[in-house]
Amino acid sequence: MIRKLLTYMILYGICAILLIPFKVAAESDGPAEYTVKATLLYKLSKFVKWPSEAFDKSDAPITLCVLGDDPFEDALDIIKDKRVKGRPFLIGKSSDILSDGECHIIFVSSSEKENLDTVLSSLKNRFILTVSDIEGFARQGGMINFIIAGKKVRLEINLAVAKRAGLKISSKLLKLAKIIEEN
Repeated sequence: MIRKLLTYMILYGICAILLIPFKVAAESDGPAEYTVKATLLYKLSKFVKWPSEAFDKSDAPITLCVLGDDPFEDALDIIKDKRVKGRPFLIGKSSDILSDGECHIIFVSSSEKENLDTVLSSLKNRFILTVSDIEGFARQGGMINFIIAGKKVRLEINLAVAKRAGLKISSKLLKLAKIIEEN
């Protein structure tokens, strides 16, 4: 009985941590929205397990990269120099993030909407978590889509794509998201 209660308390705590920024996110558009999305990108990394082959060494960083026009402005500064699962969490600066292999999370900016098929095709089956706020992103083959429902940021997750890429997404996160299928 005590173990069950403790399990529920831990799960409730995790849900509370994840949902706090979701509510704040949609209260305004623009910079505040992307500050929350930046925080979510960091928090998502805590609920994703990459295979060991995704890293050069055991203490290699988890690197977040933005593909296309950067909508975050200075918002990514709030997650700089954090740690995830004992690894540094870095913001990558790369000229060709689709081919260099240094990114573990790629946020696909809405400026890449017209190139989305090409982008997702080039990232297919690689150890890279793909995230965007482009409408229909997860249905088109992306992994995690930020959507605004009412005044909250919600998640759509394409679990099949993540599994094909060798990524494991925690069931705790999956409980908070809408699981969708590809088109």
